[in-house]
Amino acid sequence: MQIHPNVFRFKIPLPDNPLGFVNVHLIKTDQGSILIDAGWNTDAAYQALLEQMDAIGTSVDDLRYIVLTHIHPDHFGLARRLKESCQAQVIMHMADNMMIDEDYVDYRKVLSEMDHWLAIHGVPDQLRMPMNNASRGIGSFMRPIKPDLVVNGGEHLILGEFDLEIIWTPGHSPGHICLYERNYRLLFSGDHVLPKTTPNVSMHTQMLSNPLVDYLNALEQVAELDVEWVLPGHDDAFQGLKERVQVILDHHEENLATMLAAFENQRKTAFEIATIIPWTKGRTSWRNLDPMNQRFAITETIPHLELLVARDLLKKTLHNGVIWYEPD
Repeated sequence: MQIHPNVFRFKIPLPDNPLGFVNVHLIKTDQGSILIDAGWNTDAAYQALLEQMDAIGTSVDDLRYIVLTHIHPDHFGLARRLKESCQAQVIMHMADNMMIDEDYVDYRKVLSEMDHWLAIHGVPDQLRMPMNNASRGIGSFMRPIKPDLVVNGGEHLILGEFDLEIIWTPGHSPGHICLYERNYRLLFSGDHVLPKTTPNVSMHTQMLSNPLVDYLNALEQVAELDVEWVLPGHDDAFQGLKERVQVILDHHEENLATMLAAFENQRKTAFEIATIIPWTKGRTSWRNLDPMNQRFAITETIPHLELLVARDLLKKTLHNGVIWYEPD
């Protein structure tokens, strides 16, 4: 699908995933092409990408840059396979680059740390193992590669008539980036701003700060940009960036209020709060989620509670190795 002259969206299939597809965007110039994100590492995904590139008269050989908005497998998985077929330079933010080995190469330490993280937030022993094991299969969709160029945000990637400013938008991942083309008023938003859903913003032991605070600040940052079209990692391109950002900000304020009310003036753990509040836009209880999404729900609850602590609405205590929150 052509979004703008020389800007195309490819739909790359995601196996056994409710999202169905991830968007991979290609910018075509007379000096070569820029690919923004890559898709899962599957034969079906790779073939879909090749066919859609061929349909617009380009190929892997034309790629000059492969820009990864973040480290998650549905965006990062095919990067190595593509790199082995061309001379493109792979670009990633420094914060996500630092997580590649521990997330995808020697991940046993991360699994151990996650088990401890869930335990200190009140998750019972019998529930932690299926939550941790749920992510093991993701490795089959990954062939990790180190980037050729590591960015920090603020750099400009210039090719042909396109000038893409790299904007660091942490939250969904520590090194998530968006790309802004000021002249054409385009924002490639990755998973930072989506038209229908909100990305998971989880807090765990790899985080140096509260990712929810980082995410909300980054939302306000991109809302100030002059943008006509937002090209997200999932769903369709859309207009009305400022309005969509406000909806997402309001959503998180509603979540904060819902979590605070769930305490009912009693002391509770993040696990207990996650099991009380509704999920998937109020349609699903925690018990009806699969183990991976149960883990996501807990790790997304934690930064909300930490923000309530920072706002002096909750206080946090440690008792017998478990973190407890209660209204202040």
